[in-house]
Amino acid sequence: MHTKLINPATDGLKVYHNLGPSDRLISYLLHESKENGKGEQIFFNQFADNISAETVRNALNGNVKGLRKNEEKFFTIVVSPGEDELRHIGNSDEKLKVFARRIMDDYAHHFNLKDGHQLEGKDLLWFAAIHADRKVKNLDLKKEDGFLSEKEKRLIQDLKAKGDPSSLKAIERIELSADRRNAHKLDEEVFQAGDNKPGLNKHIHIVVSRKDINMQYSLNPRGWKARFDLRKWQENNGHRFQELFSYTKETMHEAFYFPKQDKAYFEGKIEETIHLINEKYVGEEKLDGEQFKRIGAKFNYSRAFFINLGKLKSRYQKGDYFVDPYHFVARGRDIKPDEYAGQDKREGKGSWQWEGGKFTHKDPSFPERSFHFQELLAAFRHYRPFSYVRDPMLFEHELRRKRKWQQQREEGKQSELEN
Repeated sequence: MHTKLINPATDGLKVYHNLGPSDRLISYLLHESKENGKGEQIFFNQFADNISAETVRNALNGNVKGLRKNEEKFFTIVVSPGEDELRHIGNSDEKLKVFARRIMDDYAHHFNLKDGHQLEGKDLLWFAAIHADRKVKNLDLKKEDGFLSEKEKRLIQDLKAKGDPSSLKAIERIELSADRRNAHKLDEEVFQAGDNKPGLNKHIHIVVSRKDINMQYSLNPRGWKARFDLRKWQENNGHRFQELFSYTKETMHEAFYFPKQDKAYFEGKIEETIHLINEKYVGEEKLDGEQFKRIGAKFNYSRAFFINLGKLKSRYQKGDYFVDPYHFVARGRDIKPDEYAGQDKREGKGSWQWEGGKFTHKDPSFPERSFHFQELLAAFRHYRPFSYVRDPMLFEHELRRKRKWQQQREEGKQSELEN
C-alpha cells in the first residue's frame, strides 16, 4: 500500500497547481473516463457516489474562505494498493470506495487542532475518483545502454577523477546495481512510453479541500508534525487495509480476469514477444504462445510476468538454453532437472526403459527417442540420477554447451593470430 501526498510543482506531469481553482485538476482526472466513454459522474465522497465533475469543481472552488492568495486551496492524495492487495479484493471498485472512506475518516482524526476539537470524517470536504490504468514511462523501460541515472553518471565521473582503487571498486558497485535495476524493467521492444502498464493498477485519486466543510479550520497535511503526522497516517493506511479485508501477504487468491478489451491488449503484447523469440532466436521447437497466455492470465498479466517474459527473450538472444521456458516466466527461474524428475514421477510420465543396449524414452506427450548408454552418461554428468526425466531437451543442453565452448575456443585462437 502506497499513499502519496502530491506536490503539483514537482510531481507527475505538472498539469495543475493548487494555489487557485481546481478546474485543471478535475479535467485531468476525467481523462480516463473520457477515453472509456464513461461520462463525468465518476466521483464519490463520504456521502454519495456518481458525483458530477461540475459539482466537484463548484464545491472545491467555493470552499476557500479565509485563505490567502499564495496558500494551497486543496491537496491531492494518490492511494495505490499493491497487485496482491488488489487481487485480494477482486480488483473491486466498491471495496476501494469503502477503503477510501475509512482512511479519510482517519485523515480527519489525525489532525490535532489548537482548540482541542476532534474532527470527524463528515467534517471534511473531499472527493475521489478511481483510475484503472497507469501509463508506461521511459523510466519503466529496460535500456541496453545508458541505464545509469544522471546522478549515478555524475558520481562515476567524480570517482573516475580520483582514480584510486577504492573509487574504481565503488564504480563497479554502482554499475552492477544499475544493471540489476535495469534487468527488472519492461522490454523496450514490446512496450513503449504511453502504453498501459501490465498488471492490476487501480488507484484512488483523492482531492481534499484545505478548509473543513464549515470553513472554520485550515487543514494542512504538510504542516507541523505535531499538528498532522503525515508519515503515521500513511503507514496506518496499510494496517487499515489489512483490518478491513483480512489481508495478509501469505493469503492465496484466485486469479482475477481483466475485462475483454484489457485482456486482448495484454495478450497482444504476449503474442508480439513470443513471435520475436520464435522468429529470431528459437530453432525447430517453437514456443507455444497460448501456454504463455494462460500463464499471463493466471498471474493477472502482472508487471513481474512481463519482466520475466522480457528476460526470456534477452537470454534466448544471448544463446542461453532453457529446460522449461514456461516455468521460467511463471516463477522467474528455470526448472531444475531433479524437479522435473519428481514431477514426472508423481504424474507417472517420462519413464526410461533399457532395450537392446539403448535407453528408450517412453512418454506419449513427446516423440520416442533412444540414446546409447555413453551418451546418457555424458549428458547427465552434471545432474542427479535420471530414473524419471521429461524429454530430450536435457541431452541437447550438453551438446549446446559443447558447441558454445568450441566456438569461444576458435574465436580465442583467431584473436591470437590477428594479434
